[in-house]
Amino acid sequence: MIYKIKEKVKIYKRNILPETERLAAVLFPLILNQNKLSVILTKRSGKLPNHSGEISFPGGMFDLTDKNLLHTALRETEEEIGIQSDLIEILGTLDDEISLAGHRVTPFLGFVKENFDCLKLKINEVEVEKVLCVPFEFFFQKETYWNETWIRRNKLRKVHFYLYEQEIIWGLTARMINKLINL
Repeated sequence: MIYKIKEKVKIYKRNILPETERLAAVLFPLILNQNKLSVILTKRSGKLPNHSGEISFPGGMFDLTDKNLLHTALRETEEEIGIQSDLIEILGTLDDEISLAGHRVTPFLGFVKENFDCLKLKINEVEVEKVLCVPFEFFFQKETYWNETWIRRNKLRKVHFYLYEQEIIWGLTARMINKLINL
């Protein structure tokens, strides 16, 4: 499965959006967990001022000390869930997205080369409440997925939702997952 994903992403012509005032990057981490290809997601701490309690990919805002956006995604991944960059094989870059706050978010698809027990990852409790390791095949199950049409900034938008173990995955995270599934 990882080989198929890698081949699809290699030939994919991603949508690159113009730079905005604030740039961010996330890692879309895939891992073999209990011999199943899985996606690592985090539940953001309830103490955070923005997006608290939401399910997201590890990542964050570009820092002036970062070499580039890939460095941002890898740095944030290590800070949030303790996976070092040398353990991650970058498979490619997916479509840029614009957050509701107007930030351009670049997602990097990565494969964690070592097997980890997702529940034993070293999390930064200031930023992360818990880690979810969602089997990739879960995102293909129709009974756990729905979408709604919302109006945001006077535009109709399709918003994707996945329900996993009583947690709702939605927003940019669900949009990125949905795009990879469709790819």
